[in-house]
Amino acid sequence: MYKIGDGSKVSACAWQWPTEWLQQYQIIQNALHIEPSDACDEIFWKDNSGGWSLFTVSKAWESICLRTNNVSWYDIVWHAQCIPRHSFLLWLLMGGKLKTQDKLAPWEMNANVNLLWPLCSGQQDSHDHLFFACSFSAQVWTHARSRIQLLSENWKNVTSILGQFPHKKSAKCIVAKLLFGASVYFIWQERNCRLFKKKARSCDQLMEIIFSTVRLKLMSIRWKDSIQSQNMKASWKIS
Repeated sequence: MYKIGDGSKVSACAWQWPTEWLQQYQIIQNALHIEPSDACDEIFWKDNSGGWSLFTVSKAWESICLRTNNVSWYDIVWHAQCIPRHSFLLWLLMGGKLKTQDKLAPWEMNANVNLLWPLCSGQQDSHDHLFFACSFSAQVWTHARSRIQLLSENWKNVTSILGQFPHKKSAKCIVAKLLFGASVYFIWQERNCRLFKKKARSCDQLMEIIFSTVRLKLMSIRWKDSIQSQNMKASWKIS
């Protein structure tokens, strides 16, 4: 459409369809004329319940995203003090999505390739063998859990124990979750280094990296003044 008139007042203007449009599409003669307005355009969003509101990205996301109940291990993986790269790997582990050798073996074109777990060379690595069934991983976990007085030797039991902590934000619970995430992350990193770079570190070297990483994270957290947090700071030598 185009506007005719002197343009001095928008409300006084009339609108007229182009002649060639009217000849080709006679139905548009019955179309309502749109009165011009000085008001700014507004974008509205219709939600799942049929209500209308001004459009925002958050409202659109709430309408289209798939919602399910939180899994039992959600707070162990995604918590306020988590180290993101550790949490991402934990998330893959909990979902059984790590590309371990038992899952890659069916894709291997050369059937003669002998894939063995590079930490203990006892069998192909898998989720069940990786955390923490092999002898090397067991040593790492034994050292890690000694710092948080966890008796469980199995990582699946650890997720259950951590999920039952009465105070999720207590110093002991936070340290336990950070140590668990760091242990999983650096065991997987050591596996990749040995498998692809042919480089190996001892258990003591790996534990030094794990404890150093957790300690640096603990230093960045603002702790409430309590006996438990004071004991934790003394244990980790945090001033």
